Amino acid sequence: MYKIAGKVIDFTDDAKLASDPEYRALVDEHVHFSRHSELPDSDFALVLNGLERHGKFPIYNKVATALSLKWFDKHAEEIHPFFRAVASHFLEKAAAEYGLAVPETIREFAVQGVTDNRLDLRQMADDSLVESMDKTSRLERMERFWLNNEREMTLEERNTKADKVASCAAELTVPVHPRIWEYVTKTAIGPKFRAAVEQRIKTAVQLENQDAADEFKAAFEGVKGAKEAAQILRTLDIKHELLKYYPRMTDPFQAAYGGTQQVKHATDTGLRYKLETLAAQHDHELSSVLSREGLDQFRKDPVGTYQSLPPLVQQYIMAKFDHEMEEQKDALVNNHESKAKLKKRVSNLRAGKREYEGVYEIEDKEKSPKMPTSTYMDIGKAQKISPAADTPAGTGSMSTGNRG
Repeated sequence: MYKIAGKVIDFTDDAKLASDPEYRALVDEHVHFSRHSELPDSDFALVLNGLERHGKFPIYNKVATALSLKWFDKHAEEIHPFFRAVASHFLEKAAAEYGLAVPETIREFAVQGVTDNRLDLRQMADDSLVESMDKTSRLERMERFWLNNEREMTLEERNTKADKVASCAAELTVPVHPRIWEYVTKTAIGPKFRAAVEQRIKTAVQLENQDAADEFKAAFEGVKGAKEAAQILRTLDIKHELLKYYPRMTDPFQAAYGGTQQVKHATDTGLRYKLETLAAQHDHELSSVLSREGLDQFRKDPVGTYQSLPPLVQQYIMAKFDHEMEEQKDALVNNHESKAKLKKRVSNLRAGKREYEGVYEIEDKEKSPKMPTSTYMDIGKAQKISPAADTPAGTGSMSTGNRG
């Protein structure tokens, strides 16, 4: 069960706001704390059901909605990914109803297809699984910011922010967007560099500036590091007033760092290994997010099932694998027999057999219902999701029935 005791979920929990007289005046007149337990679920963008019911992000009037929007916008990074996904959807709808401006962070986190504002804390994982999901969301936002603002950033900013994206991607063992990868700092000079220098020499000759052409020819003799090469090229471009020829001319950072292949941290084989390990050994640990039908399908086709799930659930499954392996390092299939043993287990699972302490048990096929074509269960009740056969890979819908 996910515990919220002592956690700040929305502005109604934020004790720091109490010292703001303007905030207090608004709250005293428009926010009905004492009545929150009596108000219907539809008066909140998020309802958390655990040992007690908690209405969060009130949207029952214009002022309460504006306060919820403002707090979410400022603290989005601190909010649990599941809470963000649900609350942002209903905050966006409430803002439209009251004619309020919708902050960009609300649109950024809103998940299409959410129809229920309720979440069951008893079915949610504890904090130990949230970190990697937060990192994934952060990486997506960083990449989106870089791509949307590339033209507005200076070359140095492109390089600095690209390095931050690469650092985050490395933690998650995923590749960087190809466009951003061009600006990530590398050790060795990239294959585009020679052509970029030739561009400058040719331009200098056309401008009848032989001194500049000679300086470009001589500047890189003995230069080995990509970072040094980028800095020298940048300095010479400024010195000889060649900045006005960007972007027709390859810029220094792209020239020094671009064109290199990424090391594939997360290969298809690696993903398959993780998923098949979960299916063979730890499938019961996914019962909090997959329905019975979804689990059956996951055992038979781990990769295909995974690819049909919503991104948020995919993140949860990867976090669950890392969590299980960290807690049970000794239980992981040992290095000498992992591939053969895992292959055998997966083969038996696909044949309808289950292994219990080395003993195989044939499942009663009549008791294993066929996978429905589209069966997303109520995320508000249990976050249990069944993959839909007709859902494109990497997409999905969180189906659930309130304030829809």
